[in-house]
Amino acid sequence: DNNGSPFTLGGENYSAITFFIKNNLNKFYATDIIVNVQDKFGTNIVERPAVATISELSDEWAKYTVVIKNNFDKDKYSTLREFYLEIVVGPDEYTNDIDSYSLGSVTISSPIVSTGKTYQYASDQDKINKIETEFYQYYKLLSDSATGSTALYAGFNEDYTADEDNAEVYSITTSSSSIGQIVDNPAIPKDYNGIETGHYYITGDESDTMSVNTNNYAGLINSKYLDNYKQIPNLSDIEYALDHTDSNNIQPLMIKTENKSYGFISEPYTIPESSNAKISVKVRVYNATAYIYLVNIANTEKEVLKLDTFTVNTSEGEFDNNGQVINKELFLTIDESMLDDDGWVTVEFYIATGATEKNFRVELWNGARDNTDALAQNGYVFFNDVDVSVATAFFEPSSWQEALTEDDSPLFNQVGYFEQATDLVLYKRELTDLEKQYNSEDNGKTISYNPTYVWAKTYKLIYAVYNTIDPVEVDPYETETDEETT
Repeated sequence: DNNGSPFTLGGENYSAITFFIKNNLNKFYATDIIVNVQDKFGTNIVERPAVATISELSDEWAKYTVVIKNNFDKDKYSTLREFYLEIVVGPDEYTNDIDSYSLGSVTISSPIVSTGKTYQYASDQDKINKIETEFYQYYKLLSDSATGSTALYAGFNEDYTADEDNAEVYSITTSSSSIGQIVDNPAIPKDYNGIETGHYYITGDESDTMSVNTNNYAGLINSKYLDNYKQIPNLSDIEYALDHTDSNNIQPLMIKTENKSYGFISEPYTIPESSNAKISVKVRVYNATAYIYLVNIANTEKEVLKLDTFTVNTSEGEFDNNGQVINKELFLTIDESMLDDDGWVTVEFYIATGATEKNFRVELWNGARDNTDALAQNGYVFFNDVDVSVATAFFEPSSWQEALTEDDSPLFNQVGYFEQATDLVLYKRELTDLEKQYNSEDNGKTISYNPTYVWAKTYKLIYAVYNTIDPVEVDPYETETDEETT
């Protein structure tokens, strides 16, 4: 509450609003307390939903802080911006779902409001020399430890202009707390966190670093603001590395590292059992190597997603791998020699799950996530598009011949790109005991399976089919037909 009036905030300033809550809601009903920010600019009001979510039940006072920022340049945008804080208990709109409502009591203290400045450098020369303002470190610590944070930009679209008709749309956008920063600095991307090698998010070891987004030279940039990024050494190198001359602006995720690998990890994704997914990433590199990983998040230690280990049981196919034990990881590396004529390359992962769903995240790195790539300390990598499509994401061939000859197959015309025999692997689905029993009976019908490709890897493609190695079992007595099952 601000006596019924909105809070106000100048350019490159923040408000930290601290309040104490006793959450005595009944645990058998909804217990979340949602903090929204109503972002007001003139007559335009935009809700920033769920800036913070408070779920902890306690009879004791618990402290929460929400940081609201005005990231726009204080000299270019002199108008004060306004906002209201909204705390919601239970659903914020009518619903017939009784479990969405809360039962019990919530006690909220009067807010404590503090304000401060957010700009990191006092001058362009300070940017070049990396001399930070005295108050920036305090602001950064406060922002990183806050329950939630967002930025105000009502009246502007994501392109930071007021022109809705000509606004550009980008694949990767800034986080709500970094709106406006991209004009002058690399910004934190939405749904990603920047981490260095050896991070807790990789090792699961609480003694390892837990800080995120610590690299001032890594983040989301926009080609039309390149001249503003004066805090990055050798700015001309970025312009040369990006080599963007098209009329359309681009907004890639850039990673420039110093002495060790650095990467961005995405929010989690799930591919349900018996489903297909396609993950594509557009990449550009300059004097560096980009690493694109799919990482298994099911365990504490986040390892690269693997195809289930199996032994090849057929001699058919383009390459004879019969008897080979196959153990493959889902990651690709891109260097400058692999780029297409336009200076970019799109890498693709095709996944077909079987009886087990796959929970994973996408990791985008400059240098290997285990810091074994010496080039990581020298150059730049850019990721311009990341797309994850789940469900009927691609055509899955029913035979190995069809996989190589059908133009809607991911493996069509790929034979010349496999560097070794185990880059293209066949497997014949094994019969279950119940299927063997069914075949032994004199019923005139037989269950059999064709060998199909379960693994393929080129420099820019991975094809991983789990459903042949880890299939969903079917009772043949319940699915009898007059035709042979293949």
